[in-house]
Amino acid sequence: MVLEAARQGLGLALLPSLLIEKDLASGSLIEPISARHLTGNTYFLVGSSAAWKRPAVAAFRDHLLAKV
Repeated sequence: MVLEAARQGLGLALLPSLLIEKDLASGSLIEPISARHLTGNTYFLVGSSAAWKRPAVAAFRDHLLAKV
């Protein structure tokens, strides 16, 4: 449900790479944060380009980047 919500532009998703490889390759989801935290398992914070343009989402992204 989280992945589909991100695909529909309803918000962001934090998911393992296995679930979003095709979406990233097709451009239906984007990963605008270049910093990754590797733990042995790879997760991506993704959302539609429309979601990333929302002020609340941009603020969340900025908050995460400040912690990296």
